[in-house]
This record gives sequence, C-alpha cells and structure tokens, in this order.
Amino acid sequence: MKHEAVILSWWDTVDSSEWDTHEEVHIKEVIQIGWVVYQDERSIKLADTFSDNEYFGITAIPKGCVIEVKELGDRGT
Repeated sequence: MKHEAVILSWWDTVDSSEWDTHEEVHIKEVIQIGWVVYQDERSIKLADTFSDNEYFGITAIPKGCVIEVKELGDRGT
C-alpha cells in the first residue's frame, strides 16, 4: 500500500484556563509534514513516523480545519 507524503496546513484550537479575554485567545495555524494514512469526508489522518513497515504517530484532523495540502510524493510499503 502506498501512502502519500504531504505538507498540511490546518487551524488548531487554543484554550486558556487563565484570566484571558476573548481578544487574547486565538486559533493558530499548524504546518505538519506526514503521510496520509486515511481520509474520508470528515477527517484526514497523518502519520509522522514510519518504522518496521508500519506508520505511527497518528494525528486526526477535521477536514473543516484544513487550510492547504501540498503533495510531496508517496512511499510504497
């Protein structure tokens, strides 16, 4: 099975348990590099590690938070 390597930009949530006002708390852009190991209409899942013929370090990202996906290529397993 081949998994495409990508650079994925997405919006992440930020919370605060301090005495911050809404003007001080903002979402943040995350840029993540990894292999797309699964995706459907709701989410895309990236692995950040490949070892012993297996993918690990999985991040599940809601598709609605994705800003951009840049293809880097694939890796056959």
